[in-house]
Amino acid sequence: MDHFASDSTLGVQQQTVSLSQKDWICWCIPGRWGCIYSFTLLPFNGPVFGITFSNLLELAGFSTSVILAMFNAREYKKHARWMISSIFWILPPATSRLIGFIMWVLDDYNGTMWRMEAWYASLFTMVIPLSIMIYRDYRKEKIIYRAYLLPLIGAFPIILLNPIMQESQWWIKFCKTVIGQGI
Repeated sequence: MDHFASDSTLGVQQQTVSLSQKDWICWCIPGRWGCIYSFTLLPFNGPVFGITFSNLLELAGFSTSVILAMFNAREYKKHARWMISSIFWILPPATSRLIGFIMWVLDDYNGTMWRMEAWYASLFTMVIPLSIMIYRDYRKEKIIYRAYLLPLIGAFPIILLNPIMQESQWWIKFCKTVIGQGI
């Protein structure tokens, strides 16, 4: 069953298409010769909700690192370390999407782009470099910096809570009502 809605202010058209018992949400920005830009959101499934929860935790960690960097703006070494630590919060979501997209294309667009294998593999882009940086700083200066510990310690709740939250009914309901159909 197809549903169609249009936003006249932006000229964006949205269509929900049911293919093989899954809803796909498609957007199209109409142009002079048809659709000039379109994209499709993949169907809702379990990993999407766990990854959404993880992304919110990573966003909170990123914001915390940036705020602490601003508080330490006068001490340039601390400020630099906090800004470096903010990079490690956004690296796993970006890497997981890249890996997931490549896996999805190699799989001939079957299944979904939200792959848990890609998500877990992307965490290594956070944990391994941070571990190396902590080890090198400790070896050189005999100190472990909080700026590097925060994302490293923050990775473990993300790893542990992701499988729980992707099956959690209250979180799924929250995502569908508050965040909406844009997941």
